[in-house]
Amino acid sequence: MLYRYVISCCKVRKECDILRVGGDNHSMSELFEAFMVVCFGISWPVSIYKSYTSRTAKGKSLFFMVMILVGYGFGIASKLLSGRITYVFIFYIINSIMVAIDILLYFRNKQLDLGKESRSVL
Repeated sequence: MLYRYVISCCKVRKECDILRVGGDNHSMSELFEAFMVVCFGISWPVSIYKSYTSRTAKGKSLFFMVMILVGYGFGIASKLLSGRITYVFIFYIINSIMVAIDILLYFRNKQLDLGKESRSVL
């Protein structure tokens, strides 16, 4: 859907008002929300790959990943409570799954790190 903007300047008040003509404000905000969630989501496959191949938890922050997962949970709850479940909702689900996978890999790698440390002590 195309959006047209009309700028009307009021000479008496000397301020400009931007008025939206046509369109739906909710669909535009959902589009921007989708862009935001997709941009965040692009990094998770890379992070998962690095976690899987590095086989170490060093350099990873469990707190950071849990906070992101909680944030996605709030985003999902917001969509469910508002009743506005749109295509953006699936991106929240996909990102949450990827963060959960990265958290599971963190615990696997933490165990591998502990095993390496115990072998190096002996």
